[in-house]
Amino acid sequence: MPKLIDQYVKYYNKVRIHGSIGYLCPSEYFENWKENKEKKQVIRL
Repeated sequence: MPKLIDQYVKYYNKVRIHGSIGYLCPSEYFENWKENKEKKQVIRL
């Protein structure tokens, strides 16, 4: 079971795109953010 969870976390962070962060995967967004290419997002719940 832990292997399955690990695979999903990798998919979620490196493959799956997220509309709330500009249709990028979190790892792409983070890299852009570190290089100041992305503006900080305000996410309201």
